[in-house]
Amino acid sequence: MTASAVNAQQIVKLPAEDRWLEATLEEVYRVGSLMGEEWEQFGEIRDVAFGSGGQLYILDAAASAVTTVSPAGRHVRTFGRSGDGPGDFRLPRRLVVLSDDRVVVTDLGRFHIFTPAGGFDRSVRLGNDVVRVFGRLLADRGRTDAVMLSGWVHRIGGDGEYEEPGSAGMRPVLRLALGANTVAPETVAEAWVPPRADPPEFDVSGRRFNMGSRADPPTFEPALLVGALPGGGFVFSDSSAYAIKMVRPGGAVSRILTRPFHAEPVSDRIREQETERQLAILEKGFDPGGPTRMVWSPGAGRAVEAVSPDLPEASRREIRRLFVETLQFYSEVPVVRALGTTGDGNIWVQRRGEEPASDGPIDVLDIDGRYLGSYPTGATEMPAAFGPGGLMAFIETDEFDLQSVVVRRLQKR
Repeated sequence: MTASAVNAQQIVKLPAEDRWLEATLEEVYRVGSLMGEEWEQFGEIRDVAFGSGGQLYILDAAASAVTTVSPAGRHVRTFGRSGDGPGDFRLPRRLVVLSDDRVVVTDLGRFHIFTPAGGFDRSVRLGNDVVRVFGRLLADRGRTDAVMLSGWVHRIGGDGEYEEPGSAGMRPVLRLALGANTVAPETVAEAWVPPRADPPEFDVSGRRFNMGSRADPPTFEPALLVGALPGGGFVFSDSSAYAIKMVRPGGAVSRILTRPFHAEPVSDRIREQETERQLAILEKGFDPGGPTRMVWSPGAGRAVEAVSPDLPEASRREIRRLFVETLQFYSEVPVVRALGTTGDGNIWVQRRGEEPASDGPIDVLDIDGRYLGSYPTGATEMPAAFGPGGLMAFIETDEFDLQSVVVRRLQKR
């Protein structure tokens, strides 16, 4: 490992050659089955998170409920319900367990906070200018009243229009303070903004569509990935290169961890293959009663439903197909696909695989940025959640699209 200092940031050059690790995983328990007990008949598992004692919390959006499972895999309790009352869920999407074991669930316009025993504590409203929070929430491991966001927020500007994430010239790494009645976003680091072209426009049955600021990010655009570290520090990745940025608690970027892997330019062949791949997913997952997508219609002067319920099924299918066929692409395929951190502060960095949209090896770095080794492709997936004592949770989907959660323990060698 070599390092050089640039503008008070230490550039750490990690080894170029992989040092392969053996992933010894012991299955602790598995929950989720239509043939199982009633409490584990999940409809739509949106998120999972561990508490400090190894208990697992599972957010089932279809049931508008959170299920708590003991470290031995036994049902402890289920809490939450659909409704408009205090603590009731309208559209639960994300779950995070704070460092004091309180449970936070994101909902429409607010975050609900529950006690470790599942009792409703209070709700915290999003600000009037915040429409929705996208991405994963992480417990701020230096505070008990805040979460980190691995993603972005959609805001409404002073003119009443959506603000494009990154429109201020940077992508903020956000800490969301939950101590008051309203969520208080705080920018704790400034990430790089990938350049974007104008969103595509196209005609369908004489109507002109433009996704505008609500367009999905271009395919292969490097995501803003964040991982929380013990004590309140964090790491993030914001570019197509292998450059993991470490931030001290309350400070700026102190180290940039690099490996000499280079992003692959997006060729015509890659564009064609990825378009076909997404079309196959589109056709497999098409649901005539599925969710709509909003686009801006210049003729209507407002947002309209791109997949309108009153359109014939053939037209709805054609609109969805057009969205995929007019995909925008970033210029490179990023090296880093996912980022996670363990309870003791190890950093997991998943690289791309042989194919542009496939998962590859997972590098393991320690809390100081030293390279410990890599798990080969297929040895383990990136966990949906890390827990204490080497516990890891994985959300699995079978051939019938039924979900289950598998908890495994990584054995130290």
